[in-house]
Amino acid sequence: MKNDSRMMVSFADERQFGQIIRAHRKHMGLRIDDAALLCGVSVALLSGLENGSRPVGLPKALRVAQQLGIALFADPKKVSDENA
Repeated sequence: MKNDSRMMVSFADERQFGQIIRAHRKHMGLRIDDAALLCGVSVALLSGLENGSRPVGLPKALRVAQQLGIALFADPKKVSDENA
């Protein structure tokens, strides 16, 4: 049986998303400059993404996540009968 060490993590804003990116990059043993090169973005952009201090467009954020091996999923919230 394969050991599956994946875990699901939710985030509510760009700051939390950046924290996930940074934690995973460090877990991979990548310095920020090496990760930026791997992802095809500047160190300034990756740093801003990780800190949540720089607006980063969705295409670049998705590219960084994909290049670092982070899969993103959409999990729509359930609509209660009261709001229908």
